[in-house]
Amino acid sequence: MKIEIVMQYDAAFEEIGAVSVPNVQAYAKKHGYDLRVFRDMPLSCPYWSKVWRMRQRRDESRADYLFWLDTDALVLDFGVALEDIRCGLIMDVPQDAYGICTGAFGFLRSYPASQILDTWMFLGELENPHQIGLPGETRDQATLMLMERNFPEVRNYIGRIPETLIANEGRTVSATLPFIYLFWTRGKDKSQVVKAMQDKLKEVRS
Repeated sequence: MKIEIVMQYDAAFEEIGAVSVPNVQAYAKKHGYDLRVFRDMPLSCPYWSKVWRMRQRRDESRADYLFWLDTDALVLDFGVALEDIRCGLIMDVPQDAYGICTGAFGFLRSYPASQILDTWMFLGELENPHQIGLPGETRDQATLMLMERNFPEVRNYIGRIPETLIANEGRTVSATLPFIYLFWTRGKDKSQVVKAMQDKLKEVRS
């Protein structure tokens, strides 16, 4: 199976990308994955830019499986392959305390995945989400959760990656380090996030 990891960030995340991208590059090289790093945001909203980008890669990539990774994320366990965390369905999304987390997710390039991505993006582009029962100012994560909750056709295609494998900052679910660790950048000084990421890498190496 040919796998491609996708990341993107603009100048606002330059410092964070300088920490995360070399980390993910080393991981991708170890496992023979392609890594595509885009240095722009195609939309004004970064949350929906990731969905837009993954639809683009769905159409242009030759990979069988595409895996998105937020820029404020680190791979901590290079011994875990992406093939090992797949749930056997069309789409793999991490479980978290709120339901699901879209800081990392993967999907097989297939017709069902294409339909999910197109619907996901369509809902994100609605000027008035209230008209179809969605809360205002919907973000990518909340919208995918609503799709999964309300449509069995979507739910049947999504597998959950446990928090022991992909964890959010502030969550302690295992005595061991997770495979991927997602940091929270929103509302923080980016220099704090950079330091937290650097400290986490030191912890792994020690």
